[in-house]
Amino acid sequence: MFIEVPSAPESLDVVDVNKTDVTLKWQAPASDGGADLTDYVVEMKSSSDKQFAAVAEVQPNTPFYTAKDLKEGQEYEFRVRAKNAAGTISEAAELDTPVTTQAKSTQGM
Repeated sequence: MFIEVPSAPESLDVVDVNKTDVTLKWQAPASDGGADLTDYVVEMKSSSDKQFAAVAEVQPNTPFYTAKDLKEGQEYEFRVRAKNAAGTISEAAELDTPVTTQAKSTQGM
């Protein structure tokens, strides 16, 4: 059996943002590369960082993650990769724009 690299997770999106947390969700990749997915690797970098760093490995049946203890008013970039049982890791699914942590607005509630 020939194992390939899984495709990138799909539909990466921000579900919730507040002043210290960002919650992301995504969908499984179209291809697992011929081996079961074992993890999603969540990577993050702040506007002051030069490189992304892995911040979590999430089980394949849990396609969401909340980054906690972030700095209020800071911009963050996120990306997610799929990893399969052969140890191969996909290209990253990335958000189109950085996310800025901020207090939730209560206007209109």
